[in-house]
Amino acid sequence: MLLLMKVLRPVLVLAVGCCVVPAAAQSMLTPDHVDDSAIDPSNVAAVFRPHMEQFIVDGEESDVSFSLFVGGFTSPLDGELVIYFGDPTVPTLSSVGTVAISIRQAFLMATTWEPETTMLDEPELFYLDSAHSSTGFYNYRTGKIAFTLYLVDDDGNLPVLMPLRFEGRLRAGMLSVSGNNGHIPDGSVEMNIEARRVKPFADIRFSTEVGFTPQDNPSGEPASDGDLISEHKCIMLRNRDLIANLGLMPIAFDMGLDAVTLTAYRPIFFSTERGAWSETLGPIGHGDLLSITGDIVRTNAELIAAFIPGLGPIGDYGLDAVHVPTHLYPSVSSADCGGILFSVEQDFYSYALGRAVHHGDLLSERGCVVRTNQQLLAQFRPYYDPDISETCPDIGLDAVYMTRRGEVWFSVEESFYSGVYGWINDGAVLSERGYIVRDNLELLFEECAPLEDLGNFGLDALDRIVPLLSAVSPAEITAEMSPGDPILV
Repeated sequence: MLLLMKVLRPVLVLAVGCCVVPAAAQSMLTPDHVDDSAIDPSNVAAVFRPHMEQFIVDGEESDVSFSLFVGGFTSPLDGELVIYFGDPTVPTLSSVGTVAISIRQAFLMATTWEPETTMLDEPELFYLDSAHSSTGFYNYRTGKIAFTLYLVDDDGNLPVLMPLRFEGRLRAGMLSVSGNNGHIPDGSVEMNIEARRVKPFADIRFSTEVGFTPQDNPSGEPASDGDLISEHKCIMLRNRDLIANLGLMPIAFDMGLDAVTLTAYRPIFFSTERGAWSETLGPIGHGDLLSITGDIVRTNAELIAAFIPGLGPIGDYGLDAVHVPTHLYPSVSSADCGGILFSVEQDFYSYALGRAVHHGDLLSERGCVVRTNQQLLAQFRPYYDPDISETCPDIGLDAVYMTRRGEVWFSVEESFYSGVYGWINDGAVLSERGYIVRDNLELLFEECAPLEDLGNFGLDALDRIVPLLSAVSPAEITAEMSPGDPILV
């Protein structure tokens, strides 16, 4: 990694453009009816249109508690919900202002607890159970909302019966609901969720290259370069939460965060800045892909094996960016590519391809180059000094995310001069289509508001929360909603 504070030397040369390349079950819950005279007219939608909304859970106001025969356990609760209002596949009530809803995505996590039982994981991650329909009703005149929610853990089951039945209010973009599974003896779970509506599907998760101090920081603990940050919550997970299950001794040190992928709401995968020794896994390299559940998903050697990087033992070439597409994300156009996408920290020669592979190229574990560094940057028209290099230099690939439409978002290791935008720093999120997705300070400003007076904190890992939308009709909601889509309330 290049030091963030490194001074970039402007080069006054003749501008040389770089290479241009081209069926739902009905819920038993029913919102209460109220006298129309008590309705606030400002809360009544003139015309209701079916749409989806995304809610980010407030980790300081929400909680989950289990009561099992082995004891009781409570933790703060974090995550997100995506709700489809006016779902035409769900039977509705003949009540004024009431529409059917379905929960299209739920990703929740118990962030800080020690259950002391093998029945629950640490941290406990909850996912929407696709085998059951989570549905309910919302009255946009009164704000009353009620729904059932079927959840599973990472192994596909929980040690308690489902569903949870929630009731509460949704007003002015704030969702407040409580629910439980019926207080079943020796197997009950209860959740209290406070969440706020956010701009549709725009929550980017990332890490910075240097630490900082958030303005709103009750704990007094600064954010490190190993913490997972969210543009809608600031600190999502501390580095110690990510590495807690890796069997490291001691567990207090920070290993940094070099790459992260949310794997479509499956366990978080990541790589670290430094290697370490694990009491349960043995040696962990800085180029290995790890899981928050405590596993090595791929060693660095396994990731690059298909490239045949050498005839001798394969070394650790580092892991600078990673993205895991799913079958719902037909991200890679080439039929020969796919699998885990990544970049390395060191160049190497590929005997399979018969050429050098660079640290700024986007690679597939299946042995192909998905994008070269020059292809990623082409639309930005980066300038270079022809006295130093005959071609566009490789400026690295520090973070990557691929949208379901196959568009690559990324950050680079070195700031550069663009013929379109001027200087672009190494902390910006860029699109291969030639636009800046987020400036570095734009990512951090709304929630974190760092106290340090820096123009750029760098970007070392990148992913984006996007709900897995299901088809309901030819006229269904498109693959990704735009900011102009109708939002209720």
